[in-house]
Amino acid sequence: MPAKGTGFGTILVSQEVFGVNEHIADACRSFAKAGYYAIAPDFYFRYGDPKTVSDVQVIIRDIVSKTNDAEILGDFDSSTAFAKGEGKADTAKLGITGFYFGGRVTWMYSAHNPDIMAGVAWYGRLVGQASAANPKHPVDIAKDLKGPVLGLYGAADQGIPLDTVEKMKEALKEAARRRHRSRCSKSIRTRHTRFTPTTGRRIVRKRPRTAGSAASSGSAPTARPA
Repeated sequence: MPAKGTGFGTILVSQEVFGVNEHIADACRSFAKAGYYAIAPDFYFRYGDPKTVSDVQVIIRDIVSKTNDAEILGDFDSSTAFAKGEGKADTAKLGITGFYFGGRVTWMYSAHNPDIMAGVAWYGRLVGQASAANPKHPVDIAKDLKGPVLGLYGAADQGIPLDTVEKMKEALKEAARRRHRSRCSKSIRTRHTRFTPTTGRRIVRKRPRTAGSAASSGSAPTARPA
């Protein structure tokens, strides 16, 4: 957060699969420089520190596979309560963003917490098999979103197949048909996406009067952080 002042708009930052690494820490610093209170909880604290493990497969097996959605959503609930209790964040202006692993979490938490004003998901899995750890996936909770979510996906990204992005679009369209108040982008673009804190500035500026969401492949206009 900024060194001085109070009442900062609050951004929840969801870690990527490698935990709260330097990339995530730098994202929080960038938000702070832009005037926000940003907080990134460590979802792995119960199971280990991926920064001490060099083998990616070991990280997946011994740490990532042990996490579950109930814990992750609860960690964000606790982070929001902490930010509010500290007295410097304005959690009435609450947004969320996340990367890959955290992109999926962005969708899930946006459906979980009715106070989320908007979210930006930087890719991340949209579909999957139900399990005890992950009983639902973003495609399953499209109808439960409380506010707008912007999903950014690369058309050339083989890790997130485009057919799953299309499934998410269809789920959002169906939610729109049922509620008459949801929005889905149909465009597929292949430009490179990159994160900047201007994304966060947009998502907490004004809450729409109706809930809406968008899933698209491509990039939103951005500017380099100062």
